[in-house]
This record gives sequence, C-alpha cells and structure tokens, in this order.
Amino acid sequence: MSRTGKEVMHLMLPLLGKGYRLFIDNWYTSADLLETLHSHQTSCCGTLRANRSPLCLRQVRVEKGDTESCTSGVILAQKFVDKRDVYMISTCHPPGPSGGGLKPPVI
Repeated sequence: MSRTGKEVMHLMLPLLGKGYRLFIDNWYTSADLLETLHSHQTSCCGTLRANRSPLCLRQVRVEKGDTESCTSGVILAQKFVDKRDVYMISTCHPPGPSGGGLKPPVI
C-alpha cells in the first residue's frame, strides 16, 4: 500500500468496522486502499487519477457526456467525460454489469 494509503488507514483506525463511508479525493484514492477498507467493513468512494485508473477505462474512448464502467470484485470504477476525463472508484455503489450510459439531464 502507498504512503498516502497508510496515512488514511492510520486516521481511520478508530472508525474501522463500524459501517462508516469514507469519501476521499484523488491524492489518496487507490484500488489497494479501497480493498483494505472494504475488508474492514468500511465503504469508500472517491475520484481517481488517470494513471491509477484501471486499464479497461483508460483504453476505452468515451464521448462527451457518456460514462463507462468496469468492476473487479466489490470495486466499481467509472469514467465520465465532460471537459476532460474524470475517473471515480467506489465500494459504496453496487457493482453492476460493465457498460456505459448517458449522463442524466439534471444533476
């Protein structure tokens, strides 16, 4: 696990196993951290840097306003394109079948 992941685990120690959800930004987010938190019954969701995103999302071309997703076990990873590519990774949201979709008209 990365140094930032170890820092997050240290800060979360008193809260692990109590059913909390952690929302973090792309500086701390990694698949290893999400798997470790999930093994301690703690859900996590956050944005992801492109170089840490799964290869299945980096290689696919997505049109503006569309999303693409892939899953691995309990982890859901998504790519959304607006002005630039935005990557999200989560164990809070149930992994469904891989595929894309359109952005809702109103958020």
